[in-house]
Amino acid sequence: MTGADNSKGVREQGRRETHARIFEAAREVFLEKGFDKGTVREIAARAGVGLGSVNLHFKDKTSLMHAVFYDEIERKSFAALESVPDAPLDAQLEFLLEREYDFYGHGGAVFVHAVKASFFVGGRWGERYEEQADRYIRELAKLFDAARERGEIRGDADSEIAAMSCFSHYMFGIVVGVQVEPFSGERAMQAALPMVRQLVEGLRAGIANTEAGHES
Repeated sequence: MTGADNSKGVREQGRRETHARIFEAAREVFLEKGFDKGTVREIAARAGVGLGSVNLHFKDKTSLMHAVFYDEIERKSFAALESVPDAPLDAQLEFLLEREYDFYGHGGAVFVHAVKASFFVGGRWGERYEEQADRYIRELAKLFDAARERGEIRGDADSEIAAMSCFSHYMFGIVVGVQVEPFSGERAMQAALPMVRQLVEGLRAGIANTEAGHES
């Protein structure tokens, strides 16, 4: 490795470390103070960098908020999927709703702001939202697949469509929950859980008749 290559590697490592410090400082400030009261100046001070460095790594405060928000989703939402209990399908889905809405509730005002912004976001963050939503739906579909294998839902149930329906109910709960600040997990559950339960009941309806039809 030449001296130039080594110098480039050191600069890149320094850039990554600065990026990480700014990101963690933004997480702290936003979770403590929310989006409106949290300032880029305070984020820079906590990260130990100048304002110019923050702007070099993140386009603006909104971009910082999206970075924190989608990283939290990545860590918390998918962790919930990995810890789904060995239980009937409706209990598994209720578990996920509780964990998800608890996550948004603990995010405070900044997550309310981020959720509202994410409904219309485009570009890089819009793509991040779509990627996470698609991946989450695929994981939900696995729960419906397993329930079908256990005989809990009809054999002709389309797991992908069921998962998309469940996700839409989950998102409706979020829409209801963000109508107040801080996010109301109770309102979200009251809105989404009956629809999710009805979805599962619909997939259970006529199991015996469906199975008999396949056998004949």
